[in-house]
Amino acid sequence: MLDLIVVGLGPAGLALAHRAQTYGWQVLGFDPKPEWDHTIGFWVDEVPDWLNVPIAGQCQPKVRSKGFSRTLPRDYAIIDAPAFRKQLSTFPILRESAEIIDAHTVRARHTHTARMVVDARGYQEKSGPFQQAAGCLVEHSEPWWMDIHGTTFTYAIPIHNQWLIERTILITKAPQPWSELESMLPTPTSDRVLFSMRIPRYSGPAIPFGVRAGMLNPVTGYSIGTAWRYIDDVLSGIYPWKRLSWRIEQWLLRRSQALLLTIDQERFFAEVFRLPDETLRRFLQLGDLPGTLRGMWTLFYQAPWLRRHSIAALLKSG
Repeated sequence: MLDLIVVGLGPAGLALAHRAQTYGWQVLGFDPKPEWDHTIGFWVDEVPDWLNVPIAGQCQPKVRSKGFSRTLPRDYAIIDAPAFRKQLSTFPILRESAEIIDAHTVRARHTHTARMVVDARGYQEKSGPFQQAAGCLVEHSEPWWMDIHGTTFTYAIPIHNQWLIERTILITKAPQPWSELESMLPTPTSDRVLFSMRIPRYSGPAIPFGVRAGMLNPVTGYSIGTAWRYIDDVLSGIYPWKRLSWRIEQWLLRRSQALLLTIDQERFFAEVFRLPDETLRRFLQLGDLPGTLRGMWTLFYQAPWLRRHSIAALLKSG
């Protein structure tokens, strides 16, 4: 019997499987698709010490909104996907679709058993709200990591010897026509991103991980740094999504998500990026209930206009 089977080898599942293999575990991975569809960004300071992530580009983010601008004192980077997959693929991988039968059994062309099965396939949730972006590569760009205009923002980051430019809708009730985003780009689209920011409860027989375990911030869409931080916990049998503090934080963030769909998003993010450095860092990080509460309290204090909208969002059921 194997020690671990991981079904789904995106950046979360692949890192977990690799980490288990370095422990001396017998690991098997399943994923029918070796490539990743789009670029994946992360905060450099969220990467655990044991994980060396090859990067395609990195910057210290500059944000701008409603006459306000700021440089954040932390680095944001893009994964060099081919190098990352090559570096972490240190265990046997079958390029097959696999069915998870129970907590110890996976069936593909053959049946395989392990003392632990992890489901890291993400999910194809069809209901909203959604985050949506269209991107292209250009030779030169204004270095604004987040340049907010109304309900969209321009995202620019260096990648290899070019710049990745994306026009992004942070959160929308329903997908918008691609033409609306693509018409704002300087060159033809090379990247499209659309994913649900709704987090359904996992009901499968395996141990969920990554987005399957709800490791997606309902407000920002960030997920991969959270998953990497909790890999050692999960391999030790500690599941953060079962904690009361995690459930409370997710509830608060879902209420904040509902708030975002009803207010001036540009004005809201101008307030968010005025938060003190450490308060902002913790507010953007999933799995830190005190940090989320501190960020919300500071926003309420500095932006009285948000209070009425926030109370309505917190009281709204769902």
